[in-house]
Amino acid sequence: MTMRQMGVYYSDFAIHATWSIDGTVMMYPLWHLTTRFFYAVLSLPLNVAASISACVFALATVVIMRWAMLRMADGAVPVWLVDVALIVAIFAGSLYIPWIRETYYLGTGGPVTWHNPTNATVKPFALWTCFLYAFVYATSRRHDTEGAFDRKDTIGYVCVSLLLVVCNLAKPSFFQVFMPAVFCMVVADFILTKGATKKSMIASFLMVVPTMLVFVIQYGYYFVLGEGPAGEAHVVIAPLLVWSYYSENIPYSLLCLVAFPLYAYLLSGREELKNPYAILPVLCFVFGIAEYALFAQTGKSTYAGNFAWGYYIACAILWTSSLVLLAKQISGWEKASKTRRIAVFGCCMLLLACFIGGVYYYWLVMTGAHWF
Repeated sequence: MTMRQMGVYYSDFAIHATWSIDGTVMMYPLWHLTTRFFYAVLSLPLNVAASISACVFALATVVIMRWAMLRMADGAVPVWLVDVALIVAIFAGSLYIPWIRETYYLGTGGPVTWHNPTNATVKPFALWTCFLYAFVYATSRRHDTEGAFDRKDTIGYVCVSLLLVVCNLAKPSFFQVFMPAVFCMVVADFILTKGATKKSMIASFLMVVPTMLVFVIQYGYYFVLGEGPAGEAHVVIAPLLVWSYYSENIPYSLLCLVAFPLYAYLLSGREELKNPYAILPVLCFVFGIAEYALFAQTGKSTYAGNFAWGYYIACAILWTSSLVLLAKQISGWEKASKTRRIAVFGCCMLLLACFIGGVYYYWLVMTGAHWF
């Protein structure tokens, strides 16, 4: 797929691959350095080097997503069903009704983005960071309320902090939705527990400090100095300017994207939804919507949709948790009431429609028709 896109002038792969070898300074260089390694050190053709880089991060996404799903399932879902959910997650996307919405991707986006290398690069690290933090926080807050916050909890936060730095070196978009989501979750938890989770809250705040420093440098380089590939640019508040450029009906586009996750969450019990791994993806997605809706950049890349990437990454995280929530409902099929079975079946049919739409999108990209 990458080799095919390398020959298309509007493909993000072709542009970023060129930047990886022409001396362009990238402040999120992980994919570019990987591609340059395969190109310069191993003397591979640029299109092959870019393709191998894409494969490396795609494989990492599959491995980490499976780990996250198994951890969230916690033995309540058969391994084979987790693997089915994983296969669905690789391709599934937004609900697509062609006679209502002409383009599949533009204005709606989805959990899977095939045309952008840096989004594909940050995706495995974003999944790893988000769900590892959810598991670490769930454990540390329990220890905190018991007065037993210990060294293992601290190590967990340090690991998440290091992963978060790697995320920013891949693409800072994830940090832009993850940081406010973490802040809201831990502050709300602190208030609801009447201060019992104080150490976990402080650890969460300290966890983001190194990445915040990296982010400030990246922001200054691109939007203060104006040294990025897009030239001089500034961040402005421009409600729906970019989103409305790609979607004539934003509520409908958003509904097509959240239809399945919303259904899966509504099926789940209240206790299940109290888990950080269920709460954090929703908060990330909410801040992704806010960022996409409110911000734009000036200059020649105004309509490039660069403030939509956090929304797309958060969508991938939300879909991962939603698939596990549905898998848990399917696992309880035999004990479920008739009404519950009908509801679960309806969710599965909706997911099937999203999966078919995602496969269609994959076919469009593979055949060179278009990526949008």
